[in-house]
Amino acid sequence: MALDVHRPTPRETAWAWLPGLVDTSPGHRTTAAPLDVLTSRIADRAGDRQVYVTFSGGRDSSAVLAAACRATALAGTPPPIPVTFVYPGVAEADESEWQRTVVDHLGLHDWWRLAITTENDLLGPVAQDSLRRHGLLWPATMHARGPLLERCAGGVVLTGEGGDEVFGDRRIRALRRTARRPFAPGSPRRSALTAVSPAVLRRRRLRAPMSLPWLRPAAHDELVERIGADDLAEPLSFGGSLRWVARRRSVTEFFRTYSALAAEHHAEVAHPLLDPTFLAAVARRHPTGFSSRTEGMRAVFADVLPDAVLARTSKATFTLAYLGAATREFARSWDGSGVPHDLVDAEELQKAWLGERPPGPTGLLLQSAWLASQDRTRARDAA
Repeated sequence: MALDVHRPTPRETAWAWLPGLVDTSPGHRTTAAPLDVLTSRIADRAGDRQVYVTFSGGRDSSAVLAAACRATALAGTPPPIPVTFVYPGVAEADESEWQRTVVDHLGLHDWWRLAITTENDLLGPVAQDSLRRHGLLWPATMHARGPLLERCAGGVVLTGEGGDEVFGDRRIRALRRTARRPFAPGSPRRSALTAVSPAVLRRRRLRAPMSLPWLRPAAHDELVERIGADDLAEPLSFGGSLRWVARRRSVTEFFRTYSALAAEHHAEVAHPLLDPTFLAAVARRHPTGFSSRTEGMRAVFADVLPDAVLARTSKATFTLAYLGAATREFARSWDGSGVPHDLVDAEELQKAWLGERPPGPTGLLLQSAWLASQDRTRARDAA
C-alpha cells in the first residue's frame, strides 16, 4: 500500500526544501513548568508501551531522554531505551563520551548501540529497498529509518527534533542581547534594529546568497525568495515565534512521513520538543525567550541533566554517514538523467557528489537520479 504522504515536486527535490506554512494546533494553555508539561505529554503518549529515544548524545536528544526517564519513573513503567547509531570510521559523528556521561547520569542500563556502515547511506541497500517500495520521500533520510522502526515495533519512538529551533536564534533574541549589553559595539544593536524593522527592510537582510552551486540562477533566486518570505512571517513575540517554527511545511511533512513509516512497523513516533503544549508552556514561563541556547537549556532542564551537557557548544555532524561510498559509486557513472535540468546544473551536481564532503541538500536529487536509472534498467531488461 502506498504511503499517504507528500511527494516532493521537482522544485522541492532540487531545493531540498518545502517552503510554506500550514495551520497547526496552538496547544493547550497551561501554567505548569515546561519540564512538567514535557514529562506529562511523554507519559500520555507512551501509556504502557515501551519508550525508545533516538539518542545521539547532543543536547536535544539528551533532554528528551532525561524527560522520558522522569515520565516513566512517575508512571511506574519501564525506563526508556536510548537507541544510538555508531558510525565506525566517521570521527565527526563520534559523541561517545557525551553519550556515556548522560546515560550514566540517568542511571540507565539498557542502551542499544547500533553499528552503522551502509544502513544510513542514502543509496545504501536499506535506502534502495525503501526507494523501490515507496518512491521519493521527504526528507531523503527517511529511507534509512526502516531498521530502527523495525527494532522498535510496538513502541513509542521519541526524537530530539526541534531543539535547535526552540532554544536557538529566534527573532526576539537580538533584543534580549541588546537589553543585556546596551552599549556593546557593533552587531548586537544592528541585529536588534533588524528584528524590529518593517518587513521590507528585513527582506534585504534575508536575501543572503546560499552556496548551492548545482542550482541554476533562477532556481537559486526563487529558493532564496521563498525562504525569505517564510522567515519574514516569523512573529517578533517569542510565543508566536515558537508556533511559527511548528507551522513550517518542512517540519509538518517530515512528521507526517516519519509517522507513516512508523505505522508500517506498528510503532509511533513523537517529537516532544515541538509538542504544541510544551511550546505554549515554554512561551508562558519565558515570554521574552532566551538570550542563548545554553540559557534556554538551563532554564528548562537544569534539574535533570548535568550543566556540562546543557552548556556544551560542540556538535556532531553526520553528512558522511548519509552520503558515503554508495553516493560516490553512483555519481561516478551517472549520465546526468533523472533530475530537473531546468533547475539543476548536472555537471555541478556531479562535482558536488564527488567532492570531499558531498552536500546534504543534494540527497533528494541523488535519490531521484537513482530511481530514474532503475526505471531505465527495467525498461532495457523488458525490451
